[in-house]
Amino acid sequence: MAWRVHVVRPGEHLFQLAERHHFDADEVWNDPANDDLRERRPNPNMLAAGDLLHIPEDPQPAAVACSARTTNRFTGRRVQSRIAIQLRGAEREPYVIHGLPRDVEGETDDDGRLEFLAPVQTREVSIELVNLRRVHPVRIGELDPPDVESGVRQRLLHLGFSGPLAIERFQRAHDLEPSGVLDEATRERLIEVHGV
Repeated sequence: MAWRVHVVRPGEHLFQLAERHHFDADEVWNDPANDDLRERRPNPNMLAAGDLLHIPEDPQPAAVACSARTTNRFTGRRVQSRIAIQLRGAEREPYVIHGLPRDVEGETDDDGRLEFLAPVQTREVSIELVNLRRVHPVRIGELDPPDVESGVRQRLLHLGFSGPLAIERFQRAHDLEPSGVLDEATRERLIEVHGV
């Protein structure tokens, strides 16, 4: 199999790339060519911009036989990603998810969690919390890994900590030494509290 290097762009993840470039995501991810990336990024759905992913050369489209003056039918498969979100302060709340092929209605669980399937091409949905009259935009595939600065900032922001003192305020809120420096203990606690 001929391989090429794909430079990951913001918002790209393995299953989205697999759909776009017509390759088997598990086969590519587990290939020895991607050992280094797999070691740094244990979650293939959380790649960072600039990561190098070895993927197969784009295959030539296979010829499809068609008959003239008749109806020709073709089927395709839609690859979907399972999305899980936890909304603090929204326990047992009815919701509607907009931005999918069809709106999805449901209720969050006792921890404010909800799950849904989205086509891998979906970049953004909005979650409407009906009783609370709030709408949360959610960008799918945009969460950077926790070992890059942008991933740390995103997680802090999701948890309500922003600005130049965000790390120190997070440390104080979670009984860590309030140094304002992102040490390993702070990063681990951030991942634990954020959930990923």
